[in-house]
Amino acid sequence: MAKREKLLAAIRNNPQTVRFNDACKAADMVKFTKTGGRGSH
Repeated sequence: MAKREKLLAAIRNNPQTVRFNDACKAADMVKFTKTGGRGSH
């Protein structure tokens, strides 16, 4: 199993223990695009 599949499986199996860094990696893997805010709040 590749790192990608291991990470995504770990997130699916126990989403409460996901580290922020791992969540960011997973979002990048599935081509999630971050859009910046436009307001001051």
